[in-house]
Amino acid sequence: MTSIDPDSAAPEAEIPEPWVKPERGLSLVWLAPLAALLIGAWIVWKTVQETGPTIHIAFTQAEGIEAGKTRIRVKDVEVGRVEEVKLSQDLKRVLVQAELTHGAERFLGPDTRIWVVRPRIGLGEVSGLDTLMSGIYIGMDPDPQGGGDQRTFNALEQPPVISIDAPGSFFRLRAQQIGSVDIKTPVYYRRIPVGEVSDYRLDVESQQVEIRVFVHSPYDRLVYRNTRFWHASGLEAKLSADGLSLRVESAEALLTGGISLGLPSYESPQERAEPNARFALYDSFEDARERQYANRKTLMVLFEDSVRGLSIGAPVEFRGIRIGEVRSIEVQFDPETLDFAIPVLLDIEPERLTGGHAPPEDKTRTVLQALVRQGLRAQLKTGNLLTGQLFVALDLFPGAPPQHLDTSREYPLLPSVPGEVQQLTRDFNALMNRIAALPLESVAANLDRLLASGHQTLAAPEVLGAVRSLQQAAQGFSAFAASGEQSLSRLSADLQHTLSGADRALGQAETALQGLDRTLGQDSDLHYQALDTLREINTAARSLRLLLDRLEQRPNALIFGNPQP
Repeated sequence: MTSIDPDSAAPEAEIPEPWVKPERGLSLVWLAPLAALLIGAWIVWKTVQETGPTIHIAFTQAEGIEAGKTRIRVKDVEVGRVEEVKLSQDLKRVLVQAELTHGAERFLGPDTRIWVVRPRIGLGEVSGLDTLMSGIYIGMDPDPQGGGDQRTFNALEQPPVISIDAPGSFFRLRAQQIGSVDIKTPVYYRRIPVGEVSDYRLDVESQQVEIRVFVHSPYDRLVYRNTRFWHASGLEAKLSADGLSLRVESAEALLTGGISLGLPSYESPQERAEPNARFALYDSFEDARERQYANRKTLMVLFEDSVRGLSIGAPVEFRGIRIGEVRSIEVQFDPETLDFAIPVLLDIEPERLTGGHAPPEDKTRTVLQALVRQGLRAQLKTGNLLTGQLFVALDLFPGAPPQHLDTSREYPLLPSVPGEVQQLTRDFNALMNRIAALPLESVAANLDRLLASGHQTLAAPEVLGAVRSLQQAAQGFSAFAASGEQSLSRLSADLQHTLSGADRALGQAETALQGLDRTLGQDSDLHYQALDTLREINTAARSLRLLLDRLEQRPNALIFGNPQP
């Protein structure tokens, strides 16, 4: 094999150098990840734009609330969903985190209300039945102002009665007790439903119940500053001189209770009441219809009689017209004199006696002083025999002992007189004392002496001699007439007739005196009957005194009798 010398080899054609074309821009390979990045960014931006605010809600219990399933609705439109359910640190509440839709932040504010919608069945209330099929959900009542930064809320225990944007006005009522009023209790105007009770609470400071009612538009324009509200619950019965009258607002109010509003017939409407204005809630229509007076005068009365049957709030009347009520009843004991006193405070409304005009304080006291001097007194009277309830009656007693109005105490002291039963008891006791003071035994003894004296007079020798002389004279005149002339016969006959009549009269007188002696003598039946009559009078007095004492303690004993032991 021969070797070839490269230097001696034939020259070949020159090999050109390769040309590399430079690449411009990005490669198409990068288009796919770039597109994915853009799509991801758009999805994130869209998600952020469509995602609403996150809120936290505190519930007392989470019955039926599930993360990822329970919806949040506003007027049956879904605006969010529950994302997380957990317990608070103190284990007293359930904390729910929920995501709202985009734009739902306009629903959030300090007045936003949230509650759980579930089936509720009660007297006069049936709601949430649709949740039996679809499951419970969280209801939201938006804040009309909206746009707030509120993100934490406390859920309501009960769903709100009135939507926050409902047309109408709220008013506040104050009462001593709630009665049969409850949430959603209807409010009536002339027996037409115009609103309902939204909520109520107990004011700890005043110890009164504050009830908030909502009156729908346009009926809220019928609420004036002098409008009265009263309980329209149940059946009101009134027994008067016209007979028995019944009053019921409606069948619904009879079952579930109700509140009525209106104006008394004697008053004209004043200015319209402002929203959230306060009113008093009266117990009945009769209480609301009475005239109301702001000026009150407190008087004190000391009663010596038993006040059993007199209660706080009992009426104070002047000749049958109510002018006030009993404010308090107490008992006071004086350890020095060992005496008991029962001071009763009376709240009097002087405007009821002066035609609605409030007299000055000094003028009122001067008038009271003058009336007391003329016999103004307080007296306990029975208002109802069935219940034995008492009331305080003020009236003029011209025959009462003179007294004056004692103004040295905290409250002016008004004099009093005994009650009707007590006065009857005292009058009867005085009569029995007068009868007992009569000298009946001395009268009977005098009668006995008179009869004995009459008997002795008839038995005296002078009387008997006179009688015998008359008899002898009669016999002599008879003999003379028989032997005498005829002219004297008629005269003798007349004289004999006269003497015989006198003889019969004397005999009858003696017989009558003997019968009187037997009748009125110490051993006679009349004497014993008189003693028996006196004993029966004493027994009857004692029984009547016991009856009056029993009536004083129990005025209704005449109807119901004595209670069994």
